Amino acid sequence: MNKFLNYFTTAALILALAIFASCGGGGDEPDAPIDPCVVNAGFLISGTATVKKVTNGNGTIVTPDWTGFTLDFNGSKDGGDYSTNVGTFDDTSLTNIWAASGTWTFVSTDTNCKSLTVKGGFNGGDRTVAISAVTASGLNLSFNVPEADTNGRTMGIAGDWFFEFNF
Repeated sequence: MNKFLNYFTTAALILALAIFASCGGGGDEPDAPIDPCVVNAGFLISGTATVKKVTNGNGTIVTPDWTGFTLDFNGSKDGGDYSTNVGTFDDTSLTNIWAASGTWTFVSTDTNCKSLTVKGGFNGGDRTVAISAVTASGLNLSFNVPEADTNGRTMGIAGDWFFEFNF
């Protein structure tokens, strides 16, 4: 009987220790929420975005006109600057679509940080750029080029543009 009591006592002690150990200590505070602005800014500034596909305001795929086009963002969730290599292209009208450089910020009313305000000296003023996808490997942007940004022989560039980039 004494042997049975020793086994029972040992088993009860092990069970009590297991329960006590599984309770955990402290750390009952919830994890801090993830800020989508920090995440999206991190992707934007992660490297040089190289054009993969471009669709113009008429819905036509015009990727060959943009071969080798690159876009670099710098900054943080509070915004920053951007630069492109559009100035190296023979077609100078492309600077009406993307400026060689400028600044960017997330649109303040967009809590998901899926839209940017881009400034680059466009005739029509600041441009709102929608982010439809941003990951470590790619970026999809769309925006409207108003007629005010065009003149003379570049009248055909007005409309909604869609850019797909690879990082």
